[in-house]
Amino acid sequence: MTQLESVKGIGPKKAQNIIDYRKKTPFTSVDDLTKVKGFGKKTVDKMRKELRVGPAPKAVPVKTAPAKKVPVKPATTKPAVKPKPASSAAKPADSTTAK
Repeated sequence: MTQLESVKGIGPKKAQNIIDYRKKTPFTSVDDLTKVKGFGKKTVDKMRKELRVGPAPKAVPVKTAPAKKVPVKPATTKPAVKPKPASSAAKPADSTTAK
């Protein structure tokens, strides 16, 4: 029933009507849906692309690619900004100092 309700325009009541009809008379074409209570030609024409007659399709397992291992770099303790090296040049003498 859930699969039927996934079609736009088919709710729980219409889905049940389809199931009840199908138990009595199997569908031979999508047009047979017009014989079900609640379905007219216009309604069937709107849904035609989403409908098919036949056994339910088998579920196909989805294959996924294995996850890639990404190397993780260890955290560093280095500072984000390198400190400037101290100047090795001598400071000029202050001219105001007493001699």
